[in-house]
Amino acid sequence: MIYRTITKIIKAFFGSILLLVLTPWTNSQTICSLKDKNLEKCLVNSVQGVIPVLVKGLPKYGVFPLDPLHIDILDLSDAPGKTLNVKHKFKNVDLFGLQSTNVRKVSVNKKKTEIRVDAIMKEPITLTGFYESEGKLLSFPIKGDGRFNITLVNLKAALTMSGHEIKKNNKIYIHMDTVRFPFTVDRLLLNFENLLKGNKEISESLNNILNENWEPILDDMRDSFESAIGAAFKEIANRVFSKVPVSDLIKDY
Repeated sequence: MIYRTITKIIKAFFGSILLLVLTPWTNSQTICSLKDKNLEKCLVNSVQGVIPVLVKGLPKYGVFPLDPLHIDILDLSDAPGKTLNVKHKFKNVDLFGLQSTNVRKVSVNKKKTEIRVDAIMKEPITLTGFYESEGKLLSFPIKGDGRFNITLVNLKAALTMSGHEIKKNNKIYIHMDTVRFPFTVDRLLLNFENLLKGNKEISESLNNILNENWEPILDDMRDSFESAIGAAFKEIANRVFSKVPVSDLIKDY
């Protein structure tokens, strides 16, 4: 439930960051050089510099305002796991807090054809909207609909992309073979109104169970979440890298 929701949202956000960083959207954007003695600092500044652009959006290029980020529908299948087995549909979702993204480290390894971006959200990430659900939480049946709120506290993530070079028309392009996206959060806060339709008292009890068991709930979904995120970034990265020579993205590559 929770991981697949976040998967789609982070895919949209970090995918947009990748597109902005790898394409000269603005005249002020810095293009770094591999020969720069302060390469890591240049890369961090370059990536961090596109965050305000993302927040405002660039409709001309299909990049819409991302804080809040609006998603009409998230239709989710069963979430496998020991704690949760629930079907969920989220509607009119708004996500707040992406403008607080703080890029901590960016590195490029030419020999390994590897790119890594480490980031932390300085403010909690909050998702709000409406949901419909049916399934089981532990042994408790769930069938309800209403408003929901999901808050992730101190989210830290690392995106690592590894691949190989391809020569086309005397220019070098990159194809990413593997993408990894490990992450951590310090706390997950959950609130779903009317989890058991028509029974407010039991619904509140179910929310308490969710919040008391937030760590095993996340652990249930960790592998599938990180795999889904990796696949999303791989698709986005290769769509960009197949069209733009790496020398246009990083000087002296």
